[in-house]
This record gives sequence, C-alpha cells and structure tokens, in this order.
Amino acid sequence: MDGQFHAILRVKFDGQVSGNVIDNNTGEEYLPLRAVHFGPFAAQVEAAYLDLLHQVATQCFVRVPFHGDQANRLAAWIARTFHDQPEFLFKRLPDYAAFREPRSQKWYGLVINIPRARPTDKQSTSKSDKVEVIELRCPASQRATWLDQDGVYPAYHLSEKNWLCVTLDDTIADAKLEQLVQSSRALLTKPRAWLVPANPKYYDIMHAFVDHDTITWKQSTSIRVGDTAYMYVAAPVKAIIYRCRVVETDIPYDYQSAALKIK
Repeated sequence: MDGQFHAILRVKFDGQVSGNVIDNNTGEEYLPLRAVHFGPFAAQVEAAYLDLLHQVATQCFVRVPFHGDQANRLAAWIARTFHDQPEFLFKRLPDYAAFREPRSQKWYGLVINIPRARPTDKQSTSKSDKVEVIELRCPASQRATWLDQDGVYPAYHLSEKNWLCVTLDDTIADAKLEQLVQSSRALLTKPRAWLVPANPKYYDIMHAFVDHDTITWKQSTSIRVGDTAYMYVAAPVKAIIYRCRVVETDIPYDYQSAALKIK
C-alpha cells in the first residue's frame, strides 16, 4: 500500500504465527485491524496483510499431515512405497488418520494423538504432554517379539490381539517402524503371480538382466508391489526365463518407436 505500512511477523518453533501491522507515519501498531468492525480503508489494509500471510504460508512452509517429524517421515515413506495417503475420517478427532489398503479397503495403520501416559500406563507430569502413535496390525506369532522393543505397546484403541501401538517419537528407528508397517499392510494383500510375455523382437530382456538387476516393464493395471512376475521370453527362446518380484508400480512412462508405443 505505497509503503504506508509494514508488518512484523513472528513464527514460533511449533509453527504458530503472530504479527502486527505498523503504521509508518506514527510508528505505532495500526489498531483498527483489532476492531470488530472497521471501514473500507482498514479493510484494504486487512486484505493486504492477509495476502502477505498467504505468501508466507505458501513460500516458507511445507504442508505436512502430522505434528511430529517421525510421523511425517513415515507418511512420506508410505506415499513413496505404496502410494497410500492418510485419511482424516473423524471430524471430532482431527488428529486421527487411517492408512487404508486400497483393494481390501481395510485399515493397516491408524495414527492418533494421545496423552503420553496412555500407552505406557505411567503417570504424566503434564496433561498437555501428548504423543503421536500408530496402531498397526501384527501377526500373533510376532506380537511378543515386537512388544519387547522400546516404543512398542499393546494397542490402545483397537484389538490388542491383532494390533500393536507404536510411539512416533523416534524411540523406535525408522527402519523398524517401516518393517512393522510393511508387515501390517502385507496381512491384507496376498502376493499374486503373473505370466509376463517378453518379445525379444522389441526388447532384449536377457541382455538387460545381465546389465541390471532391476528393470522397468509395462504394467498390468492389477499388478502390485510384492507380486511375482514370471517373464516368458517369446520365440526363438519360448520359455520362462526369469522369476521376478515387483518392487514398484505406477511409474510414469511413455515410450514410442516405429515398431512400438507404450504408455
């Protein structure tokens, strides 16, 4: 607004933003913005201030789904690995989010924000001391082993017989947490086997596997991570040559030549 005002913004460590609009003529805060009702000029000042806040939010912050670093790292890993996103399903519990296996539509993880004392049954010195946890499915045969790990407890909201509760405060290493998530999700997905034809006229798959241990291939719409792909090499070989495991799906790919077009 032609240099009539400047704003002072304060960002706390927890991400809370506050600020003041200063009138450059007086050096004092522009108090009409604090009023319940104000005139058209103050409305222009407010609009400019809100636009500034929007710029700060979009350019200086990264939107993340959860409060804690480990919870957000886990959500990012799940998105990269399985392409699953957290679903915030409960209006009264906005911190609760479920991870759902897409084909069965069943949950394999539930992130909740609860008082730190709850999973441990220990007295907390502060009622506001909360911790994010994720509840995960666990095979009965592995339950006792995981419960011996620091940061792993019987399920809080869901059935203790089939679920575990894991604190997302870096007590447990990311690698172990990812192992638990993968195991939980795998209980809902039975790996399947596919016969995949490979025509050496278009692609020399045998030399490709000599040079690389992983290759990118045209995807069936139903194939998923963990499935087995048996590669059948067409004439003149006419045989299944490779047994492969699917490690990634939904890879953007666009190939076109005089003989072949793949999307």
